[in-house]
Amino acid sequence: MIDVSVFPDSPGVYLMKDKDDNIIYVGKATSLKNRISSYFHTTVTSSKTSAMLTNVFKIDYITTKTELDALLLESSLIKKHKPKYNVMWKDDKTYPFIKITLNEEFPKILVTRQIFSDNARYFGPYVAGGIRKMLKLVQRHSPIRDCSLAIPCKISRPCLKEQLSLCCAPCVGKVTKEQYFKYVQDALDFLNGKQQKLLKNLEIKMKKASDNLQFEEASEYRDKAELVKLLIEQSSHKLQLSNFAKDERKKQLSRKALLELKQILNLEKLPEKIEAYDISNFTGKEAVGSLVVFQNGEPSKAEYRRFKIKNVSGQDDCAMLSEVVKRRYIRLVEQKDYPDLILVDGGKGQLNAALKVLEELNIKNLPIIGLAKQKEEIYTKDRERPFKLPNDSVCLHLLQHIRDESHRFAINYHRKLLRKTFKVSVLDDISGIGKKRKEILLKNFKTIDGIRNTNMDKIAKLLKINRAKASQVLAKI
Repeated sequence: MIDVSVFPDSPGVYLMKDKDDNIIYVGKATSLKNRISSYFHTTVTSSKTSAMLTNVFKIDYITTKTELDALLLESSLIKKHKPKYNVMWKDDKTYPFIKITLNEEFPKILVTRQIFSDNARYFGPYVAGGIRKMLKLVQRHSPIRDCSLAIPCKISRPCLKEQLSLCCAPCVGKVTKEQYFKYVQDALDFLNGKQQKLLKNLEIKMKKASDNLQFEEASEYRDKAELVKLLIEQSSHKLQLSNFAKDERKKQLSRKALLELKQILNLEKLPEKIEAYDISNFTGKEAVGSLVVFQNGEPSKAEYRRFKIKNVSGQDDCAMLSEVVKRRYIRLVEQKDYPDLILVDGGKGQLNAALKVLEELNIKNLPIIGLAKQKEEIYTKDRERPFKLPNDSVCLHLLQHIRDESHRFAINYHRKLLRKTFKVSVLDDISGIGKKRKEILLKNFKTIDGIRNTNMDKIAKLLKINRAKASQVLAKI
């Protein structure tokens, strides 16, 4: 029995799933709690609904800010998942779009439910009930045509829309091609989200008309402003839904990649938590190591760690990796809070270095792999030779993303230490510049380049030295 008490009393979308976690129905609700309750606390008369409920194992939900958000999200999810019981949506009915036919000499604006690769511009989707009013609003702002006439054409008089100021009548030559395209560009800007400026102008005109007791004119401006607000609101809904769709797609790919990784590496459990290590050094100076953590395919930045190499000199990456892994897992031995998979940046040498540390710490059966950059080969302890995944493998893409993130994190820390070392060494070599004056320079100019780009008078005044000494300071930086 579904526990309806867990559902919130707010707008949203609910997803009914079967025992195999397949989505079998998607619905929207003004109140999720009331809508879900109605399935189980009232008599169900529909045979379709009865059949569906016998297959419902659990119900997930997504809350939205408004009922309109829920409506658009419901449509998006149905088209994406094609649930078995959403029969009413299987005719592929779509929400309407506004189209501007840029592929014509005199583009027209119209409403369409189909999108083609025809060099036209499409805006939407919109709610059907208000799109005609929005179309008229755009035409009042930018009077471009919505007719099907082929221009130039042989007619002598424009239609009624010219008299209503909804069209500039290119059909009878009342506008130049250049002026017409200015109207088209205005319409494109308007539909592309530059409505705030128009809204502000309408509100100014409305107030001015009202102050002059021109109430009918003020009412017209008010109605136009309300339509613009509606268009702005729907634009924000589209952006939210677009971001939601991207996030959902990203999550789906991460789940698929983790499942593939489990199968390819023959893991006992899904690798939900993955730790990755990398080393960064330049001629052995200020060498560092990095640890990044991914949870369910997403970065868990609060768990990132960085290590300054203490016990290794030269450029022995494998020895440095051993130091980092040992310092990490000495702390985890008592807690036994191990990841599901370890990924090291490198080949057989790096993999063996990490494995040796784990053996020394008596940590057994912890899955670990190496990913070598040059050929993107994967090394494991159970295979004598590395293997490669297809270039389009989502599993490979996830491993590359994690490996590259560990590399980025290590590089950033390494550069930070090198910059710090460079600052100190350059200033330390200047005679007469002690610790206090060095701190003054760094505090005021932040970087060595900042000091170089100033003049001797400023240096002299700041450090309270003469111009000759200031000149010597600049000459040595």
